[in-house]
Amino acid sequence: MNGQILVESEIGKGSEFVVRLPQKISNREKLGSKVTESLKNFTYTYDNRRERRRVTREIMPYGSVLIVDDVETNRFVAMGLLKIYRLQIETASSGYEAIEKVKNGNVYDIIFMDHMMPGMDGVEAAKIIRDTGYTAPIVALTANVVSGQAEMFLANGFNDFLAKPIDIRILTSILNRLIRDKQPPEIIEAARKMERQTNRNNINDNTTGTGLPEQQQQKLMLNDMIVPGIDIQRGLNRYEGDAYIYMAILRSYAASVKAILESIKTVDKSSLADYKLGIHSIKGASYDIFADKIGKLAEDLENAAKNDDIDFIDKNSDDFYNETWTLIKEIDSAIKKVESENQKPVKDRPDKELIIKLRNACETYNMDDADAAMAEIESFQYSNDDGLTDWLRKSIDMMGFSQIVEKLSDYI
Repeated sequence: MNGQILVESEIGKGSEFVVRLPQKISNREKLGSKVTESLKNFTYTYDNRRERRRVTREIMPYGSVLIVDDVETNRFVAMGLLKIYRLQIETASSGYEAIEKVKNGNVYDIIFMDHMMPGMDGVEAAKIIRDTGYTAPIVALTANVVSGQAEMFLANGFNDFLAKPIDIRILTSILNRLIRDKQPPEIIEAARKMERQTNRNNINDNTTGTGLPEQQQQKLMLNDMIVPGIDIQRGLNRYEGDAYIYMAILRSYAASVKAILESIKTVDKSSLADYKLGIHSIKGASYDIFADKIGKLAEDLENAAKNDDIDFIDKNSDDFYNETWTLIKEIDSAIKKVESENQKPVKDRPDKELIIKLRNACETYNMDDADAAMAEIESFQYSNDDGLTDWLRKSIDMMGFSQIVEKLSDYI
């Protein structure tokens, strides 16, 4: 390239390397401030280019994915985003469970594998899965994007990586490349035809796909639900206005973070590794629901744990715990307020016809029909269902279709 590489070095002080590449000016357009700053900091990388690429989002009912993450909230978040694409979704709460699924003969278009998990991290799990002869794509989910990490994942059996919080544009790019673009043209066209028909139906009946009028869903979240410390508007936008997906994620966040906080109440050198994993999980989950203040506090504590800085953790833990517990209480209070202000008609128990409809949809893994049946069931409040409706909602959210079929068959 007709360039030069120069070095000047002084013992005890250090070295300076200079690379000169003669380049022509392609045009006189000024670079934006963000790009300029990224170039100065050497952070304008593959990720930046990929993030800025225009992508087209399409439904992919022919695609199947496995989400592997030890934190329930993170699984909820990933499922909430992937449901938009009408994918067939399964989940695993550990690398061990993912390995068992593969050993049992399951093959997925993509396995989304969390990087940091207790017991066995995602890199180790991916290596064991590859050792079984599994060749389908594995994509790392990571909250720690640092220079050189892409190469590390690619060298350890991954096809790509996806940063958390998940950017919908990058997710779409990965799904298009690893699922859609591998399908025959007639399969893709059939899915597009289905999407056009669904859009026409939604326009005609003014629904969003969960059985509730879109305006009612918007009111449910935007007017009735205010949680100090969370950007509700951004959260709702992320899930395309689906209030019930976002509500389920907030409910899951409160429950998961409560449990993690209890497990990391005290920390010393012997428990620092477990503390680091716990605080890492809270960081990712908080950024995912747009609780950015809690996410930043957790990030600072995680960095301290990485540096074995017990003093920093001791000095700042109380503020973090108090802020996080306050947020959990605000979430619980807001959800109760929304539910009380949206009272439903009362029935003794769900209609048998709806239960059969839901079971049949789950037997064939028909997510659209399952969502529609569940929306009809949830349009009533029940005085004598022994917690069935709540269990069904959680199981639907977690894609536990086989468990639903078994339970509803007994129930019927």
